[in-house]
Amino acid sequence: MMRTLILATLSLLLFPSLSAWSPADEPGEMRSIGLEELKISSVEQKVGAPRINAGYTGSPLSIGKVPFPRGIGSHAPSRLAFELGGLAERFTVSVGVDDGKKDGLGSVEFIVLGDGKELARSGVMRGGDSPKKFDLDIMGVRVLTLSATDAGDGYGSDHADWAEPTIFGRNLPIPIRISDAEWNRLDDAQLQSGYVVTQIAPGIWRLRFGSPEKFVPTECLRSAPIRMEGLEQMTAAPRLPWKMSDINAYTTGRGTVFELPMNSGEQVYGMGNNIEIFNQTNRRSVVRASDRPEELQNDAHAAVPFFVSNKGYGVFVDSARYVSFYAGNVALAKNSPTVETQTENRIETDVAALYRNREVADKVMVIDVPGAVEGADIYIFSGPTMREAIQRYNLFSGGGALPPLWGLGVAYRSAGKFTQEKAVRLAKQFREDKMPCDMWGFEPGWHTKAYSCSYVWDETRFPDPAAMVRDLNTLGYHVNLWEHAFVNPLAPFYEKMLPWSGNYMVWGGLVPDFMMTEARDIYMDYHNRVLIDIGIEGFKIDECDNQPLSPTPWSFPECTRFPSGMDGEQMHAMFGQLTQMLFDREFSKRNHRTYNQVRATHGLASPLPFVVYSDAYKHENYIRAIGKSGFCGTLWTPELRDAASSEDMIRRMQSVVFSALAQVDCWYMDNPPWFNINRKANNEGQRHEDADENTRIVRDLMNLRMSLVPYLYSAFMDYHLRGVPPFRAVVTDYPNDPETWNLDLEYLVGPSLLVAPVTAGQNARDVYLPEGEWFDFWTGEKFAGKQKIRIEVPLETIPVFVKSGTLLPLAKPLQHIPGDACFEINVRVYGDGATPFVLYEDDGETFDYAQGKQNEILLKWQNDAGSGSVTKSGSWQTSPRYEIKEWKQWK
Repeated sequence: MMRTLILATLSLLLFPSLSAWSPADEPGEMRSIGLEELKISSVEQKVGAPRINAGYTGSPLSIGKVPFPRGIGSHAPSRLAFELGGLAERFTVSVGVDDGKKDGLGSVEFIVLGDGKELARSGVMRGGDSPKKFDLDIMGVRVLTLSATDAGDGYGSDHADWAEPTIFGRNLPIPIRISDAEWNRLDDAQLQSGYVVTQIAPGIWRLRFGSPEKFVPTECLRSAPIRMEGLEQMTAAPRLPWKMSDINAYTTGRGTVFELPMNSGEQVYGMGNNIEIFNQTNRRSVVRASDRPEELQNDAHAAVPFFVSNKGYGVFVDSARYVSFYAGNVALAKNSPTVETQTENRIETDVAALYRNREVADKVMVIDVPGAVEGADIYIFSGPTMREAIQRYNLFSGGGALPPLWGLGVAYRSAGKFTQEKAVRLAKQFREDKMPCDMWGFEPGWHTKAYSCSYVWDETRFPDPAAMVRDLNTLGYHVNLWEHAFVNPLAPFYEKMLPWSGNYMVWGGLVPDFMMTEARDIYMDYHNRVLIDIGIEGFKIDECDNQPLSPTPWSFPECTRFPSGMDGEQMHAMFGQLTQMLFDREFSKRNHRTYNQVRATHGLASPLPFVVYSDAYKHENYIRAIGKSGFCGTLWTPELRDAASSEDMIRRMQSVVFSALAQVDCWYMDNPPWFNINRKANNEGQRHEDADENTRIVRDLMNLRMSLVPYLYSAFMDYHLRGVPPFRAVVTDYPNDPETWNLDLEYLVGPSLLVAPVTAGQNARDVYLPEGEWFDFWTGEKFAGKQKIRIEVPLETIPVFVKSGTLLPLAKPLQHIPGDACFEINVRVYGDGATPFVLYEDDGETFDYAQGKQNEILLKWQNDAGSGSVTKSGSWQTSPRYEIKEWKQWK
């Protein structure tokens, strides 16, 4: 009887959604359970999600025209894991390619693993083959894994059926299927305590505890409506990541606390874009806007209170407070082990060992929202995969930003002390030297007063700004101006802004309360008349974060009062984004797309056409931030400024090419860094001995960027419509591979590229290639995935790998991208080229594409030949945007 009770307890721990073992059931009685009745503890599926009692397409399970009433349908490649806890003894299943509707026959190899050890392999099975049955001994197996591979020939039509999967054992729990509604339901105690759960959109729920504050991101920072169309097209996710009744929330005198379940091996990411910290598991992280993103306290320019788990869900805390996340590094007292079960009893004498980070057995995510003393909201995003959870967050925010085509070219910011004459002269020199460039930026020197800002052109340097903008436009440049929103007394609208500003100043300037309509109107009325009306197409918004770690901070204190009722802490979180929203609204009203820079942003920022930058400058951290930005709905530029050497300059430029904004920023240098690599040499006018060779290499890199523009435009359209980050960490797409969990210096670009930048001093580096096959972008050499390779890296090369099955459109480089640009495309085919690619054709400058003025050109590779056809024809009928010139295949 005691053995039975122990097994019953174990069953409850392993199968919390199943009923308990009855003491009346004798352990000698053999029982059976359909595997589809159990919760899938881990899912890794490249396309879509598994289906219960149906094939992948939703039709009844059928293999070789043999119907099956129950089972699991998936799409290879896939891996489905089930925690059995060693309770099962035998496993039977029939496998084969589903008969349901698909483009081809499909080919799949089925593999069953027990605790990672292979138990059976089907060999390659094709559509129409008769089902193959396994009958396996799984005595003692704790985790049973069902793996379906694509048989090495691409995954088209690879619909895999696991028919009538059954486990047998004498001590099995009896399953009770819990409905999605029951799973998502609050229990009576939660209802009485003031919890309210509301489904906001497919796969998205809001959990409200108590009464949230007035000034929160969903009320103050929403710049676009939820993109429902994109959410409705995603894989169904009807369940929360945990039972709602397993969540705990309460308020204290200092704020609101949420406690969420965590798995022992779970990895979490995000919590803002601090550029030192990648994996946030087992850490305490405070999400706080700061100009110090390299601090280990987790301060960041993008202080977004959102995290995502490799278990396939995300959580957004709807607060502008300095939220703290304890990601599995604290233990609840009710779950702590007794003294008798403590195995560690040695006395530490080493300080590092004494204060080491100890692993917690029963993990929990604790979210501490200080200041929210009456309650708060959290939003829960159920994937079912990690990438889909991020997509749902971005679509909830309104979808990703779609830059104008010219925004994906090269951006250059000239010296802060430049005159109108010098700027135009250097811009002309770029054209003569055939250095590609689309955006020309001006730094603080254009103002009569910059810290704080007057927003008035300095006539001694810029006697005719409108003429200068026209000259630059004629050369093919789009003009961008630096500023911050602290209003100097010399600003023409200072007196008007005074009643609508905070009660403390910054650098002698007002801090406008952009929550107030009056402040917004005053600020933008001036910008429209004086700046945007003469042709300024973008802005760089500086100094909009905070300096909380300094004993002499330059920004306003947290106790600042604003006319709207917002306090300084809340304004620090939202000030940068409120400023972005002013310009976004104005350019949207003008039906003109823009692309800008900003130094601070917050939640729901993905629709805003702003790229985050930093005054920090450690190259390794800049690389890490590119991938990390994808965790929180932001974009990042690792801009090139000065450099320690020619090698450092070139390596930095390589990272710039493979980022959201290819920006060179020379605000304190007269000459580009390929002429004078550092500030001292620039200020003294010293031409670097390698200037000519550096110029050639940088020109080649800029041309590489220009060749990627069509590919990047499609990646950004995927961000806009479906929420897929165009730049993201490798773990985002491969969350179940432990090798990716801390892979912070590689990242994915678009659907198919893996980039592994190099820093100065490296002539070789290790690159981890995840599952699948990969091709070297430069040589075409093929590599098997799930391995780390060591590669030599010549100075002119940045490691780039292309996923097998890819069609990669590369354009003939242009010096700049005019409105009527036509890209000559060479399509590279990698492997079987099984994955079609969509090129988007529109005017590249307005929002008319949203009204149907857009064509979709589908690139396909079949029977060793390529084709490009318009599959969605809109009303944009001007000259073609793309001309396919060549197809070339690597196998």
